[in-house]
Amino acid sequence: MDRRDFLKTAAVTGISALFFDRLHGASPAENTLPDMAAVRNGEPAQLLDAGLEALGGIGRFVKPGQTVVIKPNIGWNRTPEMAADTNPDLVAHLVKLCLKAGAKSVQVFDHTCDKDWKSCYLTSGIGPAVEKAGGTMICGNLKRGYLPVEIPNGKVLKSAMILREVKECDVFINIPILKNHGGTKYSGALKNLMGSIWDRPIMHRLGVQQAIADWAGVRKPDLTILDACRAMQTGGPRGNKASVILPLRSLLISTDMVALDTAGAKMLGIDPALATHIALSAQQGLGKTDLAQVNIKKIVLS
Repeated sequence: MDRRDFLKTAAVTGISALFFDRLHGASPAENTLPDMAAVRNGEPAQLLDAGLEALGGIGRFVKPGQTVVIKPNIGWNRTPEMAADTNPDLVAHLVKLCLKAGAKSVQVFDHTCDKDWKSCYLTSGIGPAVEKAGGTMICGNLKRGYLPVEIPNGKVLKSAMILREVKECDVFINIPILKNHGGTKYSGALKNLMGSIWDRPIMHRLGVQQAIADWAGVRKPDLTILDACRAMQTGGPRGNKASVILPLRSLLISTDMVALDTAGAKMLGIDPALATHIALSAQQGLGKTDLAQVNIKKIVLS
């Protein structure tokens, strides 16, 4: 490693450590599984392997013969370097792990914000990476692929249409990317589920923060992996040439989306209280906002 590469690596490591140290939770007791794994200083596959191992392994979540549906953020026709969409290497490695665990099928989708969903799948790198890993890309942009559901506990969103594969799968894994958002202030685990509803605009008309909380309980993911390999600190959710992209080289993994988003917002330097859908989701019993009540296992890879 020459001096330039050394300084670059040192700078990236310092940035990662600075944001990672904003996480404050309870330490898991010995011989117990943590509520959340927070991993930094690695490549996507390394981060995922270490985080899942800490939580009991992929076999805790995916059993042989099960159907798995994975929901990354593929909302934007952007390259991976812009951090608008989930890291394609991370998604591909998750597909491989699910298949290795014996999954009958692994399907990946998004209801993209940019209308040309095929370009989003291609430009983000997720489509080619998933297919190479043995998974199947499915379209989330056709109304005929959705089924009606009632939301009896919804405050503003009482009924909607959910993607058939999400409703019917055995295992649903949510894998958003960490970024800021001009409207909701923060975009992570809870907001990423908007990609499984047909009528996205109605959520904005009804009040997007509460609607996100209402929708998050319809098909709660069995596992959520928050991609902080690269994080968009400004210019989200789509990003632009002036966006600040942080090379955090980190992941947060948990079954608690609320805790993940609380931790993710803090990592990014955003007050979680500003993203009111996080607290509203907690009020609806979807997770914890008080990280002091969340056992977090921090892992720093060498």
